[in-house]
Amino acid sequence: MIIKFLGTSAGWPLPRLGCHCKICTSKDPKDKRWRSSVLLNDNILIDAGPDIYHQILRHSLLTIRHVFISHIHPDHYFGLWDVSHLMNSKPTIYLSLENKKAIVRKINDLTITFLLKKAKNFNHGQPIKTSNLQITPFLVNHSTNTETYGFQASKNDKTFVYIPDFRNIPRSSQKFCRKADLMVIDGSSTKPAGPKRWGHISIKESISLAKKLKAKKVYYTHIGHGHKNGTHQELEAFVQKHGGKNFHIAYDGLILKV
Repeated sequence: MIIKFLGTSAGWPLPRLGCHCKICTSKDPKDKRWRSSVLLNDNILIDAGPDIYHQILRHSLLTIRHVFISHIHPDHYFGLWDVSHLMNSKPTIYLSLENKKAIVRKINDLTITFLLKKAKNFNHGQPIKTSNLQITPFLVNHSTNTETYGFQASKNDKTFVYIPDFRNIPRSSQKFCRKADLMVIDGSSTKPAGPKRWGHISIKESISLAKKLKAKKVYYTHIGHGHKNGTHQELEAFVQKHGGKNFHIAYDGLILKV
């Protein structure tokens, strides 16, 4: 599997407009981030946020065939309109039935409604066979009013797990994460955000979780800004110190192989 990080920021691109924190004023190119999404094997996209138009242009991604949506916070699905209008490709959109209904309620637009009629529904723990990978969505806890999913991608006994937003992973979902060859998880904050069940896990907490799940290599995405976080270099040093040599911070344009 080839994993390309198209974006690695949290809810806003970094630098955030008007912010003067050390992350938003950093000169390091790795601190310049678009909203989180990844591309698998050049044709499977996970999440399509508001920056997807520019991400597609930057990387010449004109052959996307499958699009999976983790949840319907704006930074993860507002780019569906752009993705659906690729001239050389008509990608299939996958999301949960509950989230499909919620989008239609939130965006009262006939074009979006028509687009989602063609979308395919997925369910927790039920694998989907695409052209070259098997994708299994699984539920995680993140939002009180929005279903949120992580994804396991597998091929030839290799597994990749992607969970950009979560506060915790239910026991029923942890089996999809165990012994992952590569696990990419929520790096929104160095401190917990929200109550124990909802919001974002802290990076330090998730280091312990990743070790418990025996992930072979861990990268962080969905990186936030402000006093609860650090620059790319600071976060890299932090996860290396507390996690070890197999823990890293992702950045826009990074390509990994599993």
